[in-house]
Amino acid sequence: MTRKYLLIFIVLFFITGFLSGCSNANDNDNSPIDIGSIGPILIDKGKTPFNIDQDITVQIFPLIEFNLDSADGALVVIPSEPLEVGKEYDVTITKDELDYIYKIMVRHPYLVYLGNVNNEPEIWQFCGQENIPLTQTEGRVMDFAVSRNGNWVVNAVKNEKGGADIWKMDREGKNKEKIHTCGEVICNNLAIDSLGSKIAFYSQGSDTELILLSLYDDQEILIERGNISNVDFSPNDQFLRYFVNNKGYLRILDVENLNLIQTIESDSDLIGSWRNDSSSFLVGMQNYLGGIAGIEVFEVDVRKGSLTRLFDGQELSLNYFQPTFFESENLIVLVRAGYNGNSKQIWVINKEGEKIFALTNDHQYDHSALSWNSAEEKLAFQRYLLTSSDSQPEVWIWEKQGNKFQLVANNAAHAIWIP
Repeated sequence: MTRKYLLIFIVLFFITGFLSGCSNANDNDNSPIDIGSIGPILIDKGKTPFNIDQDITVQIFPLIEFNLDSADGALVVIPSEPLEVGKEYDVTITKDELDYIYKIMVRHPYLVYLGNVNNEPEIWQFCGQENIPLTQTEGRVMDFAVSRNGNWVVNAVKNEKGGADIWKMDREGKNKEKIHTCGEVICNNLAIDSLGSKIAFYSQGSDTELILLSLYDDQEILIERGNISNVDFSPNDQFLRYFVNNKGYLRILDVENLNLIQTIESDSDLIGSWRNDSSSFLVGMQNYLGGIAGIEVFEVDVRKGSLTRLFDGQELSLNYFQPTFFESENLIVLVRAGYNGNSKQIWVINKEGEKIFALTNDHQYDHSALSWNSAEEKLAFQRYLLTSSDSQPEVWIWEKQGNKFQLVANNAAHAIWIP
C-alpha cells in the first residue's frame, strides 16, 4: 500500500526568537518552528487530526534518541542529547500508515546576565556582539532564572512595599506579566521548569519557606522551611534540588509525589551539574582525612540513591568546586590550590581528577558561576579581581574553538545560556 503524507507544522504554546538572532520572531506560517537545542518539542494535541494517545509511532529525522511524555494537552518529545544548532529536523508521527510531519529548526543560544549589579541591576542579553536590556525596572531586579526550553525568563522585582514580586517574560523580554504577588515579602532564589508551568522560589517572610507554585492553577505547595538557596529542577523536571543553608543539607525532591528522596551533607559552592538525562548529578563533600580538610567529588545516582566517589585533591592540596559535566566523560571544575588561598581557577579534568588543561591561570582573579551553552562550545563564567578593594565582578565567555576569551560586561554577574 502506498503511504500517504500530510505536512503539518508544529503549533507551540509560545512565540520564540528567530533562528539567526535574538529577536524578530518567525511570522511565516510555512516556516519550521524554531526551538532550543535541548528541547523539549511540544506538539499541541488539539491541532492534530488524530488521537495521538493511541496507536502511534514517533520518529525524528535525522535520527536521534528521545523520550515521550504528555502534559496539559500536548505530546512532549524530549531529545536524549542536544540537537545540532542551525539544523532542521522532522518529527514524524505515524498512525494508520499515514505520516504527519512536523518541521522544527534549532535556534542559536544566547547569554543572559544581571548587568549593573552594584547600582541598578537589570537583566541583559548578549547576542551577536550586542548587549541589550531585557528589563527596564529602574534597577529593581533581584534575581532571575530561565526555563530549560529557552522560552521563558522569570525574575524577582522589588515592589513598593519592600518585598519582591515574581514576573515572567518571553526570551525576547516581551509579554511581561506578574505571576506572583509577594507583598512585603522578598521572593527570590527562583527556578522554573522546562515547560514554564511550575516555579520554585524562596519566600523570605517571618517563616522562611521554599514554595512550589503551579502557574496553571496558582496552587502553592510548601516544600520546606529554612534558609534555602541553589534551587533548580532536573532537566526532565522530575526532581527539585535545593540546599538548606542552616543545616548544610542538599535535598532532592520528587516533584510528582513530593517525596524527599535524598539528603546529602555538602556546601552551596560544591553543588555541580545534572546529566542531560537527569539520571545523576555531581557534588562535592568535605572530608577530614588526617585532620586536614579536603573535598571529595561524587556522582549521585538519583534513582538508585547511590553515591560513586570519583576523586579528591588532597594529595595535591587541591579543592574542587562546582563540578560540571563536559564532553561526556570529562569535567570542568573550579580549583583552589592550597587550603588558605582565595583564588579559584577553571580546569578541565577527567573523572579520575587528572588535570587535562587549565582554562585560567591568573591568581589575581577569583572565578565562579560556570555555565555551558548546550553544544558545549562556549563557557560563560564570572571573575573578580582580588587585589583591589573597589573591583567589580565581570562576565566572560571562553570559546573552545580557538581557545578565545571575550569580556561580555563589567559590573555583571549570574550569566546563564538560554537555548
